[in-house]
Amino acid sequence: MRGRINSELVVVTVLLIWVTIYAVSAVTLAPPFKEDWEASLTLWPLILVAIAYPTCLAVLVRAFKEDKEGKEGKRLIPDWKRSRNPIIIVGLTGLYAGAFGLVGYWISTFVYCFGLALLFELKESREERRSKVRTLLFSMVVAIVLTVIGYLLYEAIFGIRLPEGIL
Repeated sequence: MRGRINSELVVVTVLLIWVTIYAVSAVTLAPPFKEDWEASLTLWPLILVAIAYPTCLAVLVRAFKEDKEGKEGKRLIPDWKRSRNPIIIVGLTGLYAGAFGLVGYWISTFVYCFGLALLFELKESREERRSKVRTLLFSMVVAIVLTVIGYLLYEAIFGIRLPEGIL
């Protein structure tokens, strides 16, 4: 039926637009490599963009294939249950990007990683009926480990100073 849309197409299209804006703003800040080919602060966002584009394109291809084959139930309004996690991830990423320079690496990265880990862990905990305390603790450990690894990569390996923010 004409006029109906696939909710996956809406989410991926919005994500592609956001990734494109993110890529353009990252490139305008500074080049990914300094004159001596040392990595700059904008290298990591460009790596994320390089991963995000093919992933989004793969989802788009799959969504168009499902549309053609008629497997996807078409809806006039996007299905919130299927679209919720990608929208939350995009929102968390936007907040992270905005907070990064303001509150610094440690706080913004920990909160971002904790939010992502909690988002995925809550789904698992519901399916396996795990306790909320265990879910929160696991998400906190994941956030701490990822934050420390990110810091070590930037500071120790790449030699890039990260924003300290308010702390």
